[in-house]
Amino acid sequence: MKTVSCIVVTYNRLEYLKRCLTHILDQSTPVSHVIVVNNNSTDDTEGYLNSLTDSRIITTNPHQNIGGAGGFAWGIKTAYQETTDDYFWLMDDDTMPQITCLENLLTATDTLADKFGFLVSDPRWTDGTPNQMNVPLTQRFWTSNLDDHLIQLQYATFVSFLFKRTSVTKLGLPYKEYFIWSDDIEYSTRLQAMGASYLVADSKVIHETGNNVGADIVTDSLGRIPRYFYSYRNLYSTWRKYKGHKGAFKQFLQAMLDLIHVLRHSPDHKWLRVRTLLRGQFAGFFFKPKVDFVSQIDQSAK
Repeated sequence: MKTVSCIVVTYNRLEYLKRCLTHILDQSTPVSHVIVVNNNSTDDTEGYLNSLTDSRIITTNPHQNIGGAGGFAWGIKTAYQETTDDYFWLMDDDTMPQITCLENLLTATDTLADKFGFLVSDPRWTDGTPNQMNVPLTQRFWTSNLDDHLIQLQYATFVSFLFKRTSVTKLGLPYKEYFIWSDDIEYSTRLQAMGASYLVADSKVIHETGNNVGADIVTDSLGRIPRYFYSYRNLYSTWRKYKGHKGAFKQFLQAMLDLIHVLRHSPDHKWLRVRTLLRGQFAGFFFKPKVDFVSQIDQSAK
């Protein structure tokens, strides 16, 4: 029997977390464990998690907000060290997997004879349309497995994202240093070393983001502008790693194009947007994090 640890990272979104856990625990194919990484929430999350009695739930708190990237790395490490489960299944706390979501992902693992890098579900917004924050990038010949309802991908986001335990052994953990944004792009690209990767069209999730628009430094709200530092830094680092100087230069050109769009079209806070973009891009030139492997981590530091 295939076993699965579901890993959820949460921060100050208790009502989302409650419904997310209900959806996970009600799957038609049960999960073996749920690792909840409480990113040092300041609401009632800690008390709620302490009140849960389902033996499948393992809670852990880094006691500081280490971001989504740090949270997923922490959760994968915890699942690897505290369970023997065959697969790890990642999602945000505002992700609501439909009842056959995991069942259909595991069916795909059988179809592929367990030869794959990662599998993801079809991410939808609350109105049933594709969630624009989670549109994965397809391979050029993405229709090769379409008869099995599988769409071949280059990379995807950590929204109902399934991969093998053995991949962690061989490839290590996601970069915790990314903090937020693009850790999933980097790790899903890294997982391609384990085999072709797919969106499983029959596996559905609702990702309840606040709105259904993609990330865009030109128009995003004031409170979210600082996050783009990580976006530009992390993307430059990622494409330099996987596509060399050509990929890095292409990402640099994209950043400069975004800069022009900010200057021409941003409705407010133009100089904050410009400074954030340039700081992130400059930091990317020097940002080269190293992969952590679970075997290298002190077992007492859980």
